[in-house]
Amino acid sequence: NRTERDTEKEMKILHWIAAIIGRSLGDDNFHAKLRDGIALCELMNQLQPGSVTNVVRSRSSFGKIQNISKFLQAAELYGVKKENLFLPSSLYDGYNIMEVVNALKALSLQAQQNGYDGPSLDL
Repeated sequence: NRTERDTEKEMKILHWIAAIIGRSLGDDNFHAKLRDGIALCELMNQLQPGSVTNVVRSRSSFGKIQNISKFLQAAELYGVKKENLFLPSSLYDGYNIMEVVNALKALSLQAQQNGYDGPSLDL
């Protein structure tokens, strides 16, 4: 079911991202908090400094989708397998949030494999 959600996992992921990027994302509304791609780009730049450049901070749909795409490219270069990632529309349109959850879980595991010693995600 593409609309299936796990709010507990979503909350844990928001807390994990917040701990790494150094700013609160709150406890709820996973989709809204990540939809512009900015927090995801900040996350990648903390895990792999300089991996995402020119983060778009405009309110345009194009800019948000561009940020999500930059995050996905950086995550793949970081070592996350493409099949463990998601399409930008899965997040932007909220079409398949569980894919996003699973991709961020895969990213957290890759971070540990890459020797990142900051906060870890416990799902």
